[in-house]
Amino acid sequence: MTAIKSAFIDPMASVTAPILTWLVATVVADLAIALALVCTLYRRKELVSQVKQTERMIKRVMFYALSSGAIPSLFAMVTLFGYVYAS
Repeated sequence: MTAIKSAFIDPMASVTAPILTWLVATVVADLAIALALVCTLYRRKELVSQVKQTERMIKRVMFYALSSGAIPSLFAMVTLFGYVYAS
């Protein structure tokens, strides 16, 4: 009876929780890294505000940090929603 019963168990059911955990952790980590970079650079920008070139450079790096963290996070969210929707 056990062999017949185990044949009907969904093999993906044991994989769902780790996949969801991984996808959620990816979204949170990408956003946290991008926000930490932007916050740190923003604080540094206030310290060196007397030099315009340095301030412009820090603004540019902040933009790149935010965009480089937001794009992977966006793809991770799309993957997460697609996985949840398909399940």
